[in-house]
Amino acid sequence: MIIKNKNISVEFIHILTDGGGALEYLKSLLYTYLTLTGKHISSPGEIILPGMPVSEEEFEDGYIKYFQKLPPPSKLVKALHLPYKLNKRPGLRVLSAEVKLDESRSIPQI
Repeated sequence: MIIKNKNISVEFIHILTDGGGALEYLKSLLYTYLTLTGKHISSPGEIILPGMPVSEEEFEDGYIKYFQKLPPPSKLVKALHLPYKLNKRPGLRVLSAEVKLDESRSIPQI
């Protein structure tokens, strides 16, 4: 996490969390940051805050629980070959997003 010039930058990698987990972390981070800087937030809503007990579900591997039991996909006879070169593995990409505070107030809760 980097806080500089009123910007908060956080990097995630998908093998550690999905978009939902990243959003939960970001909500907790923003709430904690704002309260530490003296801002009063009347109701944090459904935010997982530091020091709160963590449910056992947070420690389970969802892939093993939900996807290891699925049968393997049937083998395709022919494959579509793309007419351009693919990125070399591991194809890590950076996705950047900027949301202004005024705009973030209109984002619906998930």
